[in-house]
Amino acid sequence: MPVGPGESTRAAPEATPLLYGETLGEYLRTHSETALYRASLLSRGFIEQGLGPEEIVGVHFEALQTATAGLRFREQARAAGDAHQFLLEVMIAYGVQYREYLELRLGERTRVAELAAARDRARAEEVETERRRLDLVAAERAAVLGQVADGVVIAGADGRVAYVNEAARRLHGVAGLGVPVEDYSDAFHLFTLDGRPFPIEELPLARAVRAGETVKAERWLIRRPDGSEVVAEGSAAPVDLPDGSRFGSVLVLRDVTAQFELEREKDQFLGSVSHDLKNPLTSIKATAQLLGRHIDRGRELGEAQVRGSVRTIERAADEMTEQLDEVLDVARARMGRPLDLVRRRTDLGALARAAVATHQAATDQHRITVDVEDGADQVGQWDAGRVRRVVNNLLSNAVRYSPEGGAISISVGREAGNRGTAGTGGTGGEQSEVGDETHQEARVVLRVRDEGLGIPAEDLPHVFERFRRGSNVSGHIGGTGIGLADVRLVVEEHGGTITVASVEGQGSEFVVTLPLDLGERAKSGGGNVEP
Repeated sequence: MPVGPGESTRAAPEATPLLYGETLGEYLRTHSETALYRASLLSRGFIEQGLGPEEIVGVHFEALQTATAGLRFREQARAAGDAHQFLLEVMIAYGVQYREYLELRLGERTRVAELAAARDRARAEEVETERRRLDLVAAERAAVLGQVADGVVIAGADGRVAYVNEAARRLHGVAGLGVPVEDYSDAFHLFTLDGRPFPIEELPLARAVRAGETVKAERWLIRRPDGSEVVAEGSAAPVDLPDGSRFGSVLVLRDVTAQFELEREKDQFLGSVSHDLKNPLTSIKATAQLLGRHIDRGRELGEAQVRGSVRTIERAADEMTEQLDEVLDVARARMGRPLDLVRRRTDLGALARAAVATHQAATDQHRITVDVEDGADQVGQWDAGRVRRVVNNLLSNAVRYSPEGGAISISVGREAGNRGTAGTGGTGGEQSEVGDETHQEARVVLRVRDEGLGIPAEDLPHVFERFRRGSNVSGHIGGTGIGLADVRLVVEEHGGTITVASVEGQGSEFVVTLPLDLGERAKSGGGNVEP
């Protein structure tokens, strides 16, 4: 039974809290009415001071004890209340008469709390469901962007890098997440195409972030941490949400190194072709002007003078024709079309002697010698014009890339051997195989050797590629970059081979082999054969 207000105090167990959702009856059955004993000692003064049961409900027992130490129990009790727990930790001594009231009050609070908890749970479930949906959407989009061949970099509204896909990571060599806009150049190792650090205000992504600008097809240089360089091309644009707020900015970029190099090589090629074509044109024009002045002055031209002028014009015209034919053949090969060879009996030894005479007449810095094997047959069924071009190309390269002068030798001989080995032999004698014929056949061998600049070892595998020139001469010595590509094309179309051996600073040797017999290749359609 409850203890009355007039009864003396006695020791009693600690008051145990009435748990959330627990009724007063359940509390009393569980803990017995003696649990109200200590509460009765505290509650008398509270009731007398006007603090009702409804204000005690939910107040911690310890808070009530603290409140008795001072007179501000109402404020302290109210401040100490825990609106989220709904614990009935103290009952007044006269609580029996308020039992129904307290149970009703506690029930109401319990229902309100349960409804609030249910709403909170439903809201939490909605939030969690939405979070999972957004995470799934983000994961799907990240997976898609991760498979895109182009690099994608996304910056937030604050300009910090928030996303970098795998292609962009590979392109830059770094991820750069969290990098602010002012650190783009340093973090991603960005430079202008001429090698200067890329100014922040000119970077496409920075322009999109700072000014909301859309930038298209800009190019820059990336120097990756491993030392390699990449030319990138990219476009950037701001990204706005439907409500008009700025989400961030996106940059899409790709590796255009090969395209950039090709364009640069084409520019160099066009410049070189223009320069090379000017030489014979200048010769033709000078000869024509000389003849014109003689005619204008009424001077008679001797037969020797006329013949000399005609030969000069013819040589210049032949040189121009040869250069144009070279360009056309390389273009034809690029389109996958075979050369239309016009085969006829051609003496390679005679072609070599004529080429040496022409080139020696044009230089006094070089000593060019020719050695044609005596008693050997160097006559084959070849396209005379194109084979002449091969000899002239190799000889002119030997002169051009021996700027200090020196000895140049060309030899022609005959030998027999397995057919089919060809390629670019480096200093280590590397060769690649072309064709599958292994029968013995007679062939003629042309060797051109110089003591010039030589070819760097790393460039040897590429010397016969279009627009490829040695790194030690590119930009320093003129050249189209298609001469050796044309040489290989013509030689291989004849069923022959070409190799090169070179040491930088010591010179180079090119070796061409051509089959002497017509063979089944030519007979079955490898060109027209003339007597």
